[in-house]
Amino acid sequence: MSALHQGRTPPPRDEADRERGGAHGNQRGRAGGRGAAVKEQIESEILLQLHALRRSSIGSIDLSLPVFPPQRVYDYDRRSWPRISSDADEFVLCHNDLGPRKIFVHPDTYHIVGIVGWEFAGFFPKYFELPLWKEFDWKKRQAVCDKANERELAFFGLKAEDLQDDLLPDCPSDSALRSTVAAMN
Repeated sequence: MSALHQGRTPPPRDEADRERGGAHGNQRGRAGGRGAAVKEQIESEILLQLHALRRSSIGSIDLSLPVFPPQRVYDYDRRSWPRISSDADEFVLCHNDLGPRKIFVHPDTYHIVGIVGWEFAGFFPKYFELPLWKEFDWKKRQAVCDKANERELAFFGLKAEDLQDDLLPDCPSDSALRSTVAAMN
């Protein structure tokens, strides 16, 4: 049994508990110094460790896998993305979705004991790691992502109107994504 499940940090009991940040998320720790302690650890320890891992090309941690941009871009366009390279190791490891629900904290010490949700992690420019850990409100986190979309698309030489997702043309959720993209234009 992992340290997270040895009684110190129980899993969320239900969806309502999960929405509040459950027993893991730092949402339940907004009051007092808990949220500040998590923010301090992310900014002074976790990001330094992630960004110390560098590579000269973007993409997944495993070079044999295709390039997946951060989920906030990939959700709108699931085509194959180009592997961009540089002469220097300028791309750093980014989690790409480091929000409060992905950070497990010890309930007594507020130390980060785990980070989950690495499916869109990869090597990208440092600015791809958005400060989502600072926002507990979904709309505010979404606003942070929306502001970054143009900059991140520009990295790939694209604009919002260039996004194309032809993998699921008849899927209702795909239509909703297309409507969202069209509204961005």
